[in-house]
Amino acid sequence: MAPPNHHNRRNHRHPPPTLARSSKCRTLCDLPVEILYMIISHVEAMQNAWTMRVCTFVCHCLRAVSLEHHFGTRLAVRNIGTFDHLLSFLADNPKVCAKIEDLRMSGQTRNIKKDQYLPLTPIDDTVVFRLMQLLPNLKYLELSKFRFESPYTSAHQPTPHAQEDTPEPFHLQRLSLAHWSHTHYSFHHKSSTSALFRILSLFVVDLLDASWINYEFEASALDLAYLHRPLNVKELRLGSRPSADRFSTLKLLKAFQESLEPGALRILDAECRTVRDVPALGKLLARTGEGLTSLKVAGVAPYILQERKDWRDPLDSQWQSLNLTSCPKLESIKIDIFFRASSEDKQPTGGPVLSLAGAGILSQASGALRNITIRLHDLPRVTTLTNRRLLRLQAFENVITPKRFPLLQNVELLIKPEWNVERTTTCQWQHVVAEAQKALPKLHSRGLLQVTKY
Repeated sequence: MAPPNHHNRRNHRHPPPTLARSSKCRTLCDLPVEILYMIISHVEAMQNAWTMRVCTFVCHCLRAVSLEHHFGTRLAVRNIGTFDHLLSFLADNPKVCAKIEDLRMSGQTRNIKKDQYLPLTPIDDTVVFRLMQLLPNLKYLELSKFRFESPYTSAHQPTPHAQEDTPEPFHLQRLSLAHWSHTHYSFHHKSSTSALFRILSLFVVDLLDASWINYEFEASALDLAYLHRPLNVKELRLGSRPSADRFSTLKLLKAFQESLEPGALRILDAECRTVRDVPALGKLLARTGEGLTSLKVAGVAPYILQERKDWRDPLDSQWQSLNLTSCPKLESIKIDIFFRASSEDKQPTGGPVLSLAGAGILSQASGALRNITIRLHDLPRVTTLTNRRLLRLQAFENVITPKRFPLLQNVELLIKPEWNVERTTTCQWQHVVAEAQKALPKLHSRGLLQVTKY
């Protein structure tokens, strides 16, 4: 007979394991962290950005695990009112900071009238310095729609740095001062060139892009005492949009002339908006042209062809003041020629011949030139290429001789036909090429001429 405490094996039940929470309350977050990392890594491998973003909003646990996977190498922060939250977030997430290579920031604005905005968010070098300390692998930085306040009126008034207190420069591959999508806006606030250039002096920059500038700047001159060091820039793109202050380029040219480290600049792409910009550019070349190897210079022409009727290219009357003799190592040069009327309108004949300024610029260039690029914007007719009264491309052949440029390897003629010409069936590209070769027969026979559509 079986003992009284014996239980039938079929009816025996082991007690359930003791859990921290009942089965009804268990969630995904009860899994070990290692398993959660495996799940989130799988979602990241599927390139499901929406699911990854949702995970960062579920709870604190999933946010902590998925946050570093949600962020990639690029971080865009728009409509910034204050930098406190951004700085706090980056300080709390060093793994996210280690991944970021591209940071794009823009401040808040207030609309004051059509296409005119007032920037509300101030920025200074202390904020940028803290950001750079938090982002050790940053390569690209964009700053747009900010107020660059004068050091004398800023809440944090800087003092000139002693030599031993000057911070080490940060290296950037690219630093941009405006985004192309903001070019139809103008920001009506008198920003300080001293405040802007104090920020720029924190860096050694491979490419400084100031070609979309749409700010107004104070009339006061740059105060060099507030720079951390002379600007070390290898490539500079400089210009302004038609919506911006018409003297903004002139003020920046003067500031770069005073602040750039001599001999550091290698590539310069500059647009001149007024006749006063050209002599200022010449002074900039005199200071920094010793190491310059590539130059592009052009006027700021209205984008719409019909608006160029009364426009005058500043280089037509001021090209002599460029003084390219200060650039002995110049190897590449780009020249822009803008037509002033469409194919349906009568071409203006009272102004200067369009090619004379470009040919005059080449006459100043060093004999070390290897590449010459000539861009024709909005060609009204195919036959215009051989028109001596309006265009006169032959002026370039008088300058581009084997004796003048013995190292020359290529002369590229970039042509953009006006849209009325481009849409006609009679405008075959081979006709354009043949007409260009007819206008420049010597360059064509030497095998240097290359005609390209852009």
